[in-house]
Amino acid sequence: MYLSSGSLNDTLPARWVYQYRLYGKERFFQTPKDYRKNPVRKFHKPSKEVEESLELKVKHLEMELEYTKKLIALVQKQEQTNKNTK
Repeated sequence: MYLSSGSLNDTLPARWVYQYRLYGKERFFQTPKDYRKNPVRKFHKPSKEVEESLELKVKHLEMELEYTKKLIALVQKQEQTNKNTK
């Protein structure tokens, strides 16, 4: 749990949160031998509204990324043009 330097290992709490979200609280009442034999995997299915909202968010971010890439290319091209004219 603690590193040799005496600080708390930051990945351990993150792993606990991940396991809780993936398997639920039952995971913490099992021994390692138990969950290796019979892993309980309950995956959370988001609601339709949440799923649609996330899809829209992804599409928006993809468009924003493409716009930013084109803007960077345009600025670089203009800088090259300015260097060549000087």
